[in-house]
Amino acid sequence: MGRSRGQSLVEFALVAPILLLLLAGGADLARAYFVGIQVSDGAREASLYIARNTPYTSSSDFSSALPSRNPYSGCPSTTGGAEGPAIDAGCQAFGGSFLSCPSSRIIWTLSPDTLPSQSGTSPTGDSFEVTVTAVCKLQLLTPLLPPFVTISSSSTSWVVQP
Repeated sequence: MGRSRGQSLVEFALVAPILLLLLAGGADLARAYFVGIQVSDGAREASLYIARNTPYTSSSDFSSALPSRNPYSGCPSTTGGAEGPAIDAGCQAFGGSFLSCPSSRIIWTLSPDTLPSQSGTSPTGDSFEVTVTAVCKLQLLTPLLPPFVTISSSSTSWVVQP
């Protein structure tokens, strides 16, 4: 009777690390999937913000919706900062919880970063595409895997000038 109890303990000690690695790997996979959805939503919200706020009559008017530098790293702690309202709109997709991507590891890239050249004398009436790319470098919790995984998403919207 005593020997079989010891045998079960040894079997459990051999299997427990493998089970814990599988559990941690599953948690990392679920977390990466959740962050992927947030990155996609953030890029979409930023590009839609730029598309919705037309018309852009000058390059300075267009650049007022964009961040102060391109690429822009991070998310603002409060809205209305130098990062521009497009990044504010994109950052609202990130909840700031343990599951989301840390704001210090998000990189935003916008293209074009200035108003494209216009075909006529007036910039209104011309349409162009704007693409926002959000990249998150997510830190994994599972040992034996790479410490970081890069998750990125791009969203393209048409800016139709009335």
